[in-house]
Amino acid sequence: MRKYLLFLFVFIASTVMASTVGSGQGSSRDFIWFHPQNTTVDGLVEIADNVIKKNLLIDDKAVTCMAKNIFFEAAVESTAGKLAVAQVTLNRVESKHYPNTVCEVVYEGPHYTASDGQLLPKRDRCQFSWYCDGRGDDPREGSRMWDEAQELARYILL
Repeated sequence: MRKYLLFLFVFIASTVMASTVGSGQGSSRDFIWFHPQNTTVDGLVEIADNVIKKNLLIDDKAVTCMAKNIFFEAAVESTAGKLAVAQVTLNRVESKHYPNTVCEVVYEGPHYTASDGQLLPKRDRCQFSWYCDGRGDDPREGSRMWDEAQELARYILL
């Protein structure tokens, strides 16, 4: 279903881009990218890959929140374990008993205001343990496990 929606998006975008190029508003590069000659199977796959790479259908913030959740909860687990963490997160997003965005679900829990005015989670009272364990929440950029978590998060949210 998601592939169908992605291809529908590409079709609509190509129609819009073709009409703006004709009116002088779009660039010729956009026209080439969505040109009808590129609508072969390989061309559509290339367009879909570009849409995915540029995150036109998903929010970068949601990808980062999901990736952090996958990374800190299941970085050393198998792909099945990582997918399970992602599924739990998405199930909570869909539930009426939890917030309705990925980031709100991941960072849900009681907070307090520190003496410097910073809002911090209460220790060991969060939905996901990594968020309120007292450790840093920024993964090291460029690590293989962080890159895999980000890639999986993009895939899951698409």
